[in-house]
Amino acid sequence: LHYDAAGRLTSVKKRLNDASATLDKTIAVNTYDELGQLKIKRLGIAGSSQLETLTYDYNIRGWLTGINKAYASTANSSANWFGQTLAYDSGFTALQYNGNIAGSTWKSKSDGIARAYGYSYDKVNRLVSAPFSQQNSGSSNWTVDQEDFSVSNLGYDANGNIMAMSQMGMVGTGKTMIDRLTYTYRASSNKLAAVADTANTASAKLGDFINGTNSGDDYDYDANGNLIKDLNKNITVITYNHLNLPDSIVITGKGRIKYLYDAAGVKWRKIVTDKTTSTDKVTVTDYIGGFAYQNDTLQFLAHEEGRIRPIFKTGQATQYPFDYFVKDHLGNVRMVLTDQTDFTMYAATMEAPAAATETALFSNIDNTRTDKPVGYPADESAGQNASVAKLTATGAGKKIGPSIVLRVMAGDTIQLSAKAFYKSNGPKDGKSAAATAENMVVDLVQAFSGNAGQANGAHGEAASDQLTPFNSNFYNNDYRRLKEKEPDQPNADQPKAYLNFVLFDDEFKLVEENSGVKQVKATPDELQTLGQDKMVIKKTGFLYAYTSNESVEPVFFDNIILGVNSGPLLEETHYYPFGLTMAGISSNALKGTNYPINRNKFNGIELNSDLDLYSYEAHYRNLDPQLGRWWQIDPKPNDAVSPYAGMDNSPIRYSDFLGDTTIAGAGFWRNAWEGLKDGGRATVSWVKSLGTAEGIGKTLDGMAAMSPFNVDEGSVGARAQMIDNTVNYVADIPNKTSDQIGHDVGYATEKIAETVVATKGASIVKNTVEGIQAAEASYVNLASPSRTAHIITGDATGGGHAWFGSSKSFLNGLTGKKSMFPMTWSNGKIMNGVSEVVTSNPWVQQTGRAGAMVTRSGQPVRFVTEGTYEGIKIRVINTHSEIITAFPIR
Repeated sequence: LHYDAAGRLTSVKKRLNDASATLDKTIAVNTYDELGQLKIKRLGIAGSSQLETLTYDYNIRGWLTGINKAYASTANSSANWFGQTLAYDSGFTALQYNGNIAGSTWKSKSDGIARAYGYSYDKVNRLVSAPFSQQNSGSSNWTVDQEDFSVSNLGYDANGNIMAMSQMGMVGTGKTMIDRLTYTYRASSNKLAAVADTANTASAKLGDFINGTNSGDDYDYDANGNLIKDLNKNITVITYNHLNLPDSIVITGKGRIKYLYDAAGVKWRKIVTDKTTSTDKVTVTDYIGGFAYQNDTLQFLAHEEGRIRPIFKTGQATQYPFDYFVKDHLGNVRMVLTDQTDFTMYAATMEAPAAATETALFSNIDNTRTDKPVGYPADESAGQNASVAKLTATGAGKKIGPSIVLRVMAGDTIQLSAKAFYKSNGPKDGKSAAATAENMVVDLVQAFSGNAGQANGAHGEAASDQLTPFNSNFYNNDYRRLKEKEPDQPNADQPKAYLNFVLFDDEFKLVEENSGVKQVKATPDELQTLGQDKMVIKKTGFLYAYTSNESVEPVFFDNIILGVNSGPLLEETHYYPFGLTMAGISSNALKGTNYPINRNKFNGIELNSDLDLYSYEAHYRNLDPQLGRWWQIDPKPNDAVSPYAGMDNSPIRYSDFLGDTTIAGAGFWRNAWEGLKDGGRATVSWVKSLGTAEGIGKTLDGMAAMSPFNVDEGSVGARAQMIDNTVNYVADIPNKTSDQIGHDVGYATEKIAETVVATKGASIVKNTVEGIQAAEASYVNLASPSRTAHIITGDATGGGHAWFGSSKSFLNGLTGKKSMFPMTWSNGKIMNGVSEVVTSNPWVQQTGRAGAMVTRSGQPVRFVTEGTYEGIKIRVINTHSEIITAFPIR
């Protein structure tokens, strides 16, 4: 960790194991603005470049207005991987003037489409709707005609329990209502009884709410208010430990999940027993101080900005690429980037010895293989070359040859090539098209159906249940347009045979920038090379590469080679307001079973999707993102909202990554708190320049240290109020004397220390403010002419409570370096000394009649007590119940 002169964190470097210092990796570099706010964060530094740069913008109030705001707002920009804007009182329909977020836009490089949520709230700041819109590719208009993830119909009871919620989503390539929920609660209770969904999408597998088959109540709770049954998920039993954390979860028909914690509630182990297979499959995950192991194999170890992920390859040294989490203002992980670089080559040589491997990667290998024809030129680059693929559109001939489909991510680089050959003595008119579009579509669909042609590798296999993008519209329009891009089109002397590569995004829309058709040239009896040079993938999706022949002329293809250099993008996740993943625009690189999917998602909390549980496991309790409710009651409840409510029903403004206290913009503040903390340290020297005691600088530093990293979470809303009070107090400094300031803050510091020990949390603020107010009310200005002369001359019987370690100039013109108490004495030591003197020495009544409690005027009788504490003689003036002042004397 590296800091600047002001004590602000500027960079983080990592050295793994005992590697050489030359292998240190700089994972983050921070830059701050003049106010100490985090301005720029660079992730994954390599020389003068980085994987991603996050630029933070603020308004005049210090509210975050964007992360990579310029990228998110600029059409066709590719400067960043993710960008977001936040609007408060402009830009959206329902403007907010109280700190609520009126709307948010975001964009990612995965598809480059800008999307937006507008938000509206009720009179107590609860979210009631979130209409979705996006700018379709090539358009600046905001619309929902192609995609819709709107949330509507949010209603609450008087306690803040959700009564209804509707959510739109994508099923396949079509938008539909995926949830229309109605909540029912037990009488006079915050406990959920049942939830009904009249827009069930069980077969879509979107991770959204699914209605159970039971007719009675869906939910039950134990005596502590913990959820113990959820029949909509077939959860029949949940048992809890003494910390109200799940000990075991039984899901009927699926299996069981068992947990192990330490005494502080930190999760150490999760055991998943999957009973959906013929034999029970047991998966044990161990969590050890940032390390995660699955069945005793290291999955990853965490670092400050993401994780380090081991790659095990037989016969090779273990590699440790660094992954980085790109987060939004709430700490939601939106992108996972990596510095891992892979090159994977897929080859269809058509040779019999390689058949087992090639048929697992490509379709139409065996049924197009033939011996190379007479006259086929020697191919020195191919090694053994006995077989080729023969394509022809006649009779039982094959029109579609070796074919492969790959999952690719934006930023990947691909390269494609194939060899082609045909004879000059082919059939008359054999070069004209003989196959109809319908015939070609049928063969295409057949070629890419099932598991054939779906490859594992750089980004793994394409899911076999994906919808096919091949239909008559594609072949008659999109494909025709791709062929027309070829410079030699049309040419009657060329066979209608092609090397094709077609990219479809996740909605199966053609990405023309990454699609093309390479036609066989009009050079018979020669071995031709068709190919596409290196090309960067613009949108995440599925790349289909295949050979085809629409003509009667037989054309022979060989050595179809597809190379893929994987880029930085591993995962992309977007969320509904309460944490449900937006299926359809969230994606990941399918890197096979050895790649551990990032589970830290919404609010940075770990998502447990084992056995279709779909629960976020925070430190203190579990969040159900399908319903927007916690399983357990709030460990730090308040009387303003239901103890089960998620993020105070305002999940756009607040996060709750521990499950105990909502935090305004926690994901951002986890970074910005560093600026606040460092700013407090930097303020020490500035406050000293005002002539105040050093205590104020230390106090501001202590206030800044109250970040989520240093103390119990408490209430960041209250901490924000603390900052406001501090700012207001400092703003009034010109109206106070320097001694007043020193006294005020010294007094408040003691109250803060007492509060931290006793309670931590939000009451820090209350005691801080009360401490300053009490100090101001009781303080007697020592630096007044009527009260300083006798002290400077050695008579210490005046009022006041202050101590100085440097020369002071008083208003009466006298100057002195009198230590009212030694500088080495802390507040606590002063209090101990005064207490010792009062309780251990005789007193002398100073006012009133002997034995009286009050004087004739009704004032408390005062006493004078003198004694010695650690060599210092102290005089104390007190009443029966209160110490008025105390000071050392000669």
